[in-house]
Amino acid sequence: MIMNTSNEIFTFASLREKLERYARFRQSVGQPGEAADQHDVDRALATLRTADHLVLPKGMSGATLEAISAALREEPGGVSAGAAATATGVSRVTGRRYLDYLADNGLAKREPRYGQVGRPEVWYRPVG
Repeated sequence: MIMNTSNEIFTFASLREKLERYARFRQSVGQPGEAADQHDVDRALATLRTADHLVLPKGMSGATLEAISAALREEPGGVSAGAAATATGVSRVTGRRYLDYLADNGLAKREPRYGQVGRPEVWYRPVG
């Protein structure tokens, strides 16, 4: 455990994640030239956001959000709500709610996956 300047204690894993996010941010803005549009600026800044800076809606827990976020990070190609649920031990509906929350806050990207007859399955990829 490590203590930051505001005397909050956080784990090495949390510090590592913050440093990795900062490295991704630097990589995204370190290119010469200007941002093409506001979306590029928003995407770069989203790499700095972590779940602990977001106010969670009623009924959502930080621990579950972190577990879903970890499952998402472990699969750079993306996960479905069902896969995230299986990896974390929550229901598919709960997995989708947390993944939608991450996507709505710029921390994940939604994309449809086509392949079988019927509606496409929504997959989520980490941003950055």
